[in-house]
Amino acid sequence: MLVCVLNSALYYNTNSSQAKTYYNNGEYAKAYSKLNGMKLNSNDKTLYEQASTIMYVRRQYDSYNNYMSLNMKTEALNALIKGIDRYNTYRSSAQELGIDDKFKAEYQNVIDALQNTFKISEAQGISLADMSNSDFTNYYLKIKEYGKAVQ
Repeated sequence: MLVCVLNSALYYNTNSSQAKTYYNNGEYAKAYSKLNGMKLNSNDKTLYEQASTIMYVRRQYDSYNNYMSLNMKTEALNALIKGIDRYNTYRSSAQELGIDDKFKAEYQNVIDALQNTFKISEAQGISLADMSNSDFTNYYLKIKEYGKAVQ
């Protein structure tokens, strides 16, 4: 019984330590993975929430890169617009968690890609994000045209 308790404590401490290292190195997905599914203490729960909140936007940026590598430009643009939507949805959570700067940095990656690849401004991106929530058919037709325009 004592061996199980010690093994469990060692496993928890190792994962917790690794998660903190990953988080501090900007590897939020790895930090999230290390803590996911574990019963967490309050400090690790905060770290888990911080990593998962940042990942809401980061995953969309990663999706954009994956779609671009597959020459799927409409889907890549859609991922960036989802990144804007996720940023607006979770921004207050990021502020409450004290990670607003890291969250904004991930958002800036999305905005930079939007501007550099599709020549779409942040304001236009926000407008498209709003459209995606209210009129998806017209939204999709619009981003499809943007996707075709990219060489």
